[in-house]
Amino acid sequence: MSDPFSRPSIADYVNALQATKYPTDVAARPTGYTLLLYSSASDPSYASRGLSANVYANPETGKIIISYLGPVTSANDLAGVYVDPVLLAAAKAVNQRIAVNDETLTPEMQNVVRDFIGEVGNKAQAAGYSFTNSNVFVTGNSEGALFTQLSAKIFGFGGTTFGGVPIPGTTSNDAPLDSRLDNYYYALDPIGNLGTDRAIGPQGTGTQYHYGNDIMIGKISDSAFLADAARMALSPGNEDLSATLATAKLFFDVSVYHPFTSYAKTLGVNLNKPQTVSEVDLSVMPDAAIFLDKSGGAISGSISWDANNKPTLTLSYSRRRVRAGGWRRARGASTNMACIRKRFA
Repeated sequence: MSDPFSRPSIADYVNALQATKYPTDVAARPTGYTLLLYSSASDPSYASRGLSANVYANPETGKIIISYLGPVTSANDLAGVYVDPVLLAAAKAVNQRIAVNDETLTPEMQNVVRDFIGEVGNKAQAAGYSFTNSNVFVTGNSEGALFTQLSAKIFGFGGTTFGGVPIPGTTSNDAPLDSRLDNYYYALDPIGNLGTDRAIGPQGTGTQYHYGNDIMIGKISDSAFLADAARMALSPGNEDLSATLATAKLFFDVSVYHPFTSYAKTLGVNLNKPQTVSEVDLSVMPDAAIFLDKSGGAISGSISWDANNKPTLTLSYSRRRVRAGGWRRARGASTNMACIRKRFA
C-alpha cells in the first residue's frame, strides 16, 4: 500500500476537476480514486449558492480529494453535457461580487463550505474513511478556488488551486508558513491575477488576498501588461479603440489561459479525459462577467477554434462602430450594434 499521508499529485487534482466537469464519465476520474463519495448535485441548494463539487476517494490509500469546479461557460464547452442554469446564474452573481470586493460574500461562502464539508465528512466516515487534514485534500479552479481556499483556511486541508480568485474583504494572506495549499496562476490569466496581492486590484474598495502559497507561471512583465489592459478596459466611460483592444486582450487571455485544462497542459499532465472545446460564448461565461459588464461597452462575445486550433475572437458593442487595423466589422451587425472580429495566429 502506498503512503496514505502523501499529497496527491498535480495529475490527481486536475483529473478530479475534469471528472467533476464530466460527472458521468467514470474514466475521467483520477487514477485510483474510483469511489465517488459525494456530489453537491445531491442537494440543489448548493447550485443556488454557486457551488459545484464532487468528492473522490482512493480505496487503497484512504485519501480523499474534494474537487470544487469553477463555473463552466455553456453546453458548447461541455460538448453537450447539461449545465444547470441555476448554477450558472449563481456562479455569475458570485463572480460579480468578487470583482467589486463585496466582503459580505465571504461569510456567506464560509457557511456554504461548512455545510458541504459537514456532509462530506458524514459520508466519508459512513463509508469507513477517516476524515482529517492528514488524508483529505482540496482542489479548485477559478471561483471554485474560493471554496478551496476557505476549506483550507477553516479546516487546515492541503491541496492545489488553478487560476483562483481572491477572498473578498481579506487584508492579508494569513496562511501559515507551512501551509500545504499551493495556488498556481498564469501571469497572463486575467482571473488568476485578480486581487490586491496580484496584478489586477479589486474594482471596489478595500482589499482582497489569496490564501496559501502563490506559484506564478510566466513573467512578472506579462502580469504588468495584463494590468494595463484591465485599467484601459475598465475605465468608466472609456469606449474608444484602446478600450476595445484592451477588452479583446482580456477576453482572449481568459479563454486561453484561465481554464484548468491549460494549467494541466503546462504542468505536463495528460488528462484521463482529453478536453475538446470548439467555441466559448463569453456572454454566458461567469468568469468573463467580471470584465464584460464594464469593459469598453462590450455586451457579448465569443471565441471559436478552427480545425488547426487557431482562435477567432468576436466582440459586440452597443451603439458604436469600430474599425481598426487587423479587425473587421462582422457581417450582419445591426445599426445599433458594432461587432468586430479578429483571427489570432
